[in-house]
Amino acid sequence: MFHQISLSGHRIAKKAAIATGAFMALAAASVTGAQAAPITFAYEGTVNIASGGAAFDAFLGQTAKFEFTFEPTTATDDFPGDTTDGAYQNAITAISVTVGGYSATGSGGLIRVYDEHFSNGDEYLINAFVGLGEIAGADIGGLALSGVDLILSEMAGGSAITSDALLLVQPDPADFSLDTFFLTFFDGVSEFGTIEVLGLTSSSTAVAEPGTLAVLGLGLAGLGYARRRRKA
Repeated sequence: MFHQISLSGHRIAKKAAIATGAFMALAAASVTGAQAAPITFAYEGTVNIASGGAAFDAFLGQTAKFEFTFEPTTATDDFPGDTTDGAYQNAITAISVTVGGYSATGSGGLIRVYDEHFSNGDEYLINAFVGLGEIAGADIGGLALSGVDLILSEMAGGSAITSDALLLVQPDPADFSLDTFFLTFFDGVSEFGTIEVLGLTSSSTAVAEPGTLAVLGLGLAGLGYARRRRKA
């Protein structure tokens, strides 16, 4: 036995379908647009290793943060023929490290993604060096900043990283056996200093873009309109 559908009911159902389709199309467009936008990853922790003298020991126990922004649409792999080693030179458009009252900032750096490339397994690395003009910061204890590094490393056989492609979702430190970032200082001859954080937490502050929120609002408004008409 077939259910009889009135003409008015058909119109309402058609409008609901149109609203739903529009919402899905707009939502898909917003996701695509958001993915194409610059992406920021951020990690935090407490300084638990320092070397180089009293000036560096003073940072022990201080809160530290490592943050970087990259543009996925313009980043290219320097080794396209190697499916286990992804090197994205100058993919980073902004980078900053803060340790207590100390800060270092820049606008360059290297993102390296290893998928079982070495015997120790997967690795996600961020490097920025003063000598390459990628980052800058003040001296500490007479030693000049030489670079900053972030390392997420996993033993062979793990699955935290499944290809050497540029990661668009922030990797979770909990998925790796080693998670650290550190600042290195050097006097140009033989003296070194380091400030290191072992044990990181993600602290990304990414939010939906205004355009995305507007699209979602339009889609939900259309669905709400269709529902109200149906109730009437």
